[in-house]
Amino acid sequence: MNIDSSDISKNEVKIQTILRIGVTGHRKLENEQLLRKSMQKALSLIDETQKASLKDMPYTYNVISPLAEGADRLVAKEVMEWQVLDSAYKPSLNVVLPLPKEDYIKDFEDIESKNEFETLLGRCYVYMHSRKNYIS
Repeated sequence: MNIDSSDISKNEVKIQTILRIGVTGHRKLENEQLLRKSMQKALSLIDETQKASLKDMPYTYNVISPLAEGADRLVAKEVMEWQVLDSAYKPSLNVVLPLPKEDYIKDFEDIESKNEFETLLGRCYVYMHSRKNYIS
């Protein structure tokens, strides 16, 4: 079988680049609004750098977080809501828990916090703890 290289260039496949952001941080946040703005600024700067260096290569973000209250959730939410410029790919979330979920959520302050955790967990692509992995 002969392959014409011009056919390959016409049907060029672009491989998506995934930028992973790992987070763990303080549970009690002093100035959440300022931290959100700082996170948005950081993502914007990353976008500018990626556009300059990757040119037309598609990319997106993947955040890895245990979703504890505070910084872990703040970063996860900001990344998941971020719209990568000119990209059809949505950011994704991987959750790594230090304990089984049932034990982990016992440490959250109130029902709203538990509900927020469950909502974010429902949006994740993969969550894992110990030796168990769950793919949604």
